[in-house]
Amino acid sequence: DPALAAAEQLAIISAELQLVGGRQEVGYPGGQRTLFRTQAHEIASSDLLPPLNNAVVLATGGARGITAEVLRDLARPGNVLILTGRSELHEEDPATAGLDSPNALRQYFIGEVRAGRLQLSPAEVQRKVAAIVALREMHSNIADLRQAGATVEYIAVDVTHEPAVQALMIGLRERYGK
Repeated sequence: DPALAAAEQLAIISAELQLVGGRQEVGYPGGQRTLFRTQAHEIASSDLLPPLNNAVVLATGGARGITAEVLRDLARPGNVLILTGRSELHEEDPATAGLDSPNALRQYFIGEVRAGRLQLSPAEVQRKVAAIVALREMHSNIADLRQAGATVEYIAVDVTHEPAVQALMIGLRERYGK
């Protein structure tokens, strides 16, 4: 809420960053913590755009959240979905791959710290857990899009860096045409 004092905003942001499994869609209108959730809304088929077929779609914003959800309708055979995000898409470390919950991941890293194999603060442990959860979500979403029949590429790029975007566009045009 822009009407809140800067110190109040900072306190709220700090508290949100400390939450385990915190949500990204949180607001504080009037100082009241509010979770924003999407709701399904039926629309008439006449309101829909015709389906895109044999399209090349460039989507910025990563392979998670709203970007992945919007792309689900475009994930069909013949379509190519190019997803860009700042995060690198890599394989998960086998040491954590079998740990199926954020709490199990957290306990693993705490154990590594206690054994002296890692030096991490509690905040760094939480960041590592969040990064693994995000990586898993990215892999899962990309697999879902491919399962629906689309060709999917993920390219790590900062879309605020103009030369990187120019190089991306040149490469895409070389591979897929205009």
